[in-house]
Amino acid sequence: MSNKITELAYLRNQLASANFGMADIVEQHLSQFGPVKENELMVQRLRLALNEDRPLTGADASFYIHEVNEATQMSQGLNYTTTHGAALTKYAVSPYRVYHSDVIQELNSLEAWLL
Repeated sequence: MSNKITELAYLRNQLASANFGMADIVEQHLSQFGPVKENELMVQRLRLALNEDRPLTGADASFYIHEVNEATQMSQGLNYTTTHGAALTKYAVSPYRVYHSDVIQELNSLEAWLL
């Protein structure tokens, strides 16, 4: 099975098998944007799943595959705006589905606390 078909099957089933090397690439890719709380929380979820030897599901899988795709495309010279939109389109994922509901809830709690 080709990588493209495998990636699409993962998203269709909302399941992905991550590894530490690719998680490092995701983290390095995201670091260029500075501290972004939602990304930091998603990377924590990714690392926890890896440490517990669990596959990624749902929004965790979408985030991981989306960021791996972005990192790959940007390493080939494409800009963020182009790669971000292309990754959302490629995997038919809403920009609101790449963050887990627990992350969104935590961000809302932090925002309410700061107001």
